[in-house]
Amino acid sequence: MWCRFMLDNMSVEKMKKAVDFINNRAIVEASGNVNIDTVNQIASTGVDIISSSAIVAKAITLDLALDID
Repeated sequence: MWCRFMLDNMSVEKMKKAVDFINNRAIVEASGNVNIDTVNQIASTGVDIISSSAIVAKAITLDLALDID
């Protein structure tokens, strides 16, 4: 299957309608507003892939330098 759709920042209801409309004719990915509280609802829509940047968006940063003389 070569076609892929990304459903970004959509409500769960709209995702479900989109998944039903696509009807397994393409890979469907959900993104945006994905977190620990919403992932189960998003999975229940039938999307094939769920992506989230939450793990890196809230990560503490560390600034490192490698100085070689």
